[in-house]
Parts: sequence; C-alpha cells; structure tokens
Amino acid sequence: MRNSANASPFSFRRTTTSMFTAMRNMTGRTGRTFSTGFKRATDWYAQMLEAHPYKTQMVQSGILGFAGDYTTQIFEHKWAEDEGKKPKPWDFRRLAAVTAFGVFGMGPMGHAWYEYLDKFTDRYCKSKASMIGVKVFGDTFVFGPVCLWLFFVSVSIMEGIEWQKISRKLWRDFVPTYIVDYSMWPVVQGLNFHFVPVRHQLLVVNFMCYFDDIFLSYVQHNELPKIFQIVEDWWEEYYKNNLLKPGEKMEEIFAEDEDDD
Repeated sequence: MRNSANASPFSFRRTTTSMFTAMRNMTGRTGRTFSTGFKRATDWYAQMLEAHPYKTQMVQSGILGFAGDYTTQIFEHKWAEDEGKKPKPWDFRRLAAVTAFGVFGMGPMGHAWYEYLDKFTDRYCKSKASMIGVKVFGDTFVFGPVCLWLFFVSVSIMEGIEWQKISRKLWRDFVPTYIVDYSMWPVVQGLNFHFVPVRHQLLVVNFMCYFDDIFLSYVQHNELPKIFQIVEDWWEEYYKNNLLKPGEKMEEIFAEDEDDD
C-alpha cells in the first residue's frame, strides 16, 4: 500500500506534466500555423493591392457590401418571425444593388479618395496632427456626405424605385442617417489615419463598412432604427420650422413608403 500510494502521486504529476506539455506544444503549433497562414494571406493581399489596386479594392468592397446586406436581411427575417409576422422573401435584386455599389462605387471611389487625400496632406500638412485633422475633416464633411448620397440614390435606382420616392427618402433620411453614421467615423478614421499605412486604409474602412452597410441597408429598406428616434424627431422639427415650403405637407415628405422594397 505504501508503494502504491507513493507511486500514484508521481504518476499523476507525470501524466499531468505530459498533458500540459502536449497542450502547450499543440497550442504553439496551432498559433504558429495561424500566424503563418495570416502572414501569407496579408502578403498575398499586399501583392494584389500593389499589382491591381483598383480591382482589389473593388472586389473587397463588393464582398463587404454583399455581406452587409445579406446580414441585414437575415436580421429582418428573424425580427419578423419574433414578432409573429411572415418574413419577406429574400430580395436578390436589393442584394445585387448593394453589392454593385460596393464594386463600382465605394471600391474605386474610395481608393482614389484615400490616395488623393494622402498626397494632399503630404504636400500641405507640416505635422502629423494637422495631417490627421485634415484627413478626418475631409473624410467627414466631403467624402462622407457624397458617398452617403450616392449610396441612397444609386441603390434606389438599381432597385427600380422612382425618382419622386428617392427624393422624398433623401429629404427624410439623409440628414439623420448622416448624423448617426458620422458620429463614429471621425474616431475610427483618426485611428486609421494615425496607425494604418495608406494602402491599407480602405481595408480598415471596409471592415467598419461591413457594420456600416448593415446599418445603411436597414435604413435604405426600412427607416432609421428607433434607438435613434431623437435624431429623427429633431430633423423633422427642424424641417418643419425652416425648410417646409408653402403648401407642402409634412406627411408628404416624412411618410414611409410601404412599397419601396
């Protein structure tokens, strides 16, 4: 019994040590495999970006646009089921429209914008702080509203929505969406411009655009989420007091179009 008792702890320690050694080795191999795979992927991406910058940006923007709207439609189906409603059929025309905007809109336009922005700040900005400030300002107040306007208009046209409804949607949704959307982008872009090389800046933007596309696609095909109701209420009040034309009715501008989808 004494020998057995003495042997048991030793066997346990030996077995435990061997187990943890094996786990450590396996984890190390897995980590090295992942690190090697990730490095190969980033090296391949860098090569593609160097050789075919516009094509690479177009493909990645299209993929992320597709993923954003696909995710939005999944959420819409789930929310409808949770409310006891019949989900709408999958809208492949809508999916194609958002994807096409990524490929032919955001991809080439974003690549050209960030290249130009980098050259402009290299020439005119004397410090890194001023460079980041100019880039964030330009991105927020120049590129941002243009890109958002083009998104609403081009996606709506590709979906076959008539211009009267597009115009009404722009008046109703553009300003509140811009306010909500660009409440986060200055922070994101400040970090992006400070830490990320220019050739990878659109990749960071596109990564955030995956989540942004979910938000924009929801607004495009529904309305501003209720959590941002305070922004929508402010815009309606401002429009009523400052922009409403004589004879124009608020309900004609801010009524939701049930058949836009």
